[in-house]
Amino acid sequence: MWSFDSGWCAWLTLFLCPASGGPPAQFLRSRSATESRFFEYPDVDLTEDLPHFMLVMDDEASYYNDAYSALREVASELASERLAFVVLKTSFTSSLKFFKFQLGKDVPMALTIKWSNGYGIRPFHMFLHSKGSVSDLGRDLLLRAARKFLSGELQPWIRSAPILEE
Repeated sequence: MWSFDSGWCAWLTLFLCPASGGPPAQFLRSRSATESRFFEYPDVDLTEDLPHFMLVMDDEASYYNDAYSALREVASELASERLAFVVLKTSFTSSLKFFKFQLGKDVPMALTIKWSNGYGIRPFHMFLHSKGSVSDLGRDLLLRAARKFLSGELQPWIRSAPILEE
């Protein structure tokens, strides 16, 4: 028997992924070297080979819109650099746990993550720019922090340890 759920999903699958091999061109994402590398987690699939300049923020906080806009401006200005600019909302608690961030203590936070063994795999290097301070989330300060990272001026803040085998 046909139901809304099964019938609708089957139709949508056929529409989005026809037998010709994949979704229609209008659903494919690509970015040129001059296009801003600005992303919202979890939509970071095109950033796997890039370090992430990340803002960890509560999307219900009063500073959110201003900091979001500031990061977008920085991403546009540094579009030619090999750096992804990512907003991570605190509602993604599993990601906060992965990085061992604490809501009341660390957020808002600006940092850069250099993936040593690939995206989402430990060990990785973190470079802290700001922690727990809203005043450090302005455009100029974020731009300065990104440029310091790109020029190699920063020392790693935390490096996760590899899991030891028994």
